[in-house]
Amino acid sequence: LFSVYLSSNAQQGSEVIFGGTDSSHYTGQISWIPLTSATYWQIKMDSVTINGQTVACSGGCQAIIDTGTSLIVGPNSDISNMNSWVGASTNQYGEATVSCQNIQSMPDVTFTLNGKAFTVPASAYVSQSNYGCSTGFGQGGSNLWILGDVF
Repeated sequence: LFSVYLSSNAQQGSEVIFGGTDSSHYTGQISWIPLTSATYWQIKMDSVTINGQTVACSGGCQAIIDTGTSLIVGPNSDISNMNSWVGASTNQYGEATVSCQNIQSMPDVTFTLNGKAFTVPASAYVSQSNYGCSTGFGQGGSNLWILGDVF
């Protein structure tokens, strides 16, 4: 067992714990999800839902848990659908942008893994910069999802 805590606060720092967890960094119970492939930290993802509607990974798909990837990456059509559902539009650089003023009213996105729902609020999947706000959902072209730091 090892656990990873990625802080959004540079002053606080992040941490990796080998052999345990730090309960001050999470709520609820730990969910154990079996690997479907030992090559990567690959698992079965049941669905992605927004407002109770399946918007991606309909019927199940495979996902990799990857702390080395910043975004949540998935098949182009699924990511386009997710970005549409949260109200994003694509700018001239191919980024899915949203109005920074709308973050509080944007919907949660729920990823169901091995029957357990993990909800990601807009405050976690939208990043703010000096240039505006964009979602953390990136198109990867592959059927294999990558659940990166946004997750």
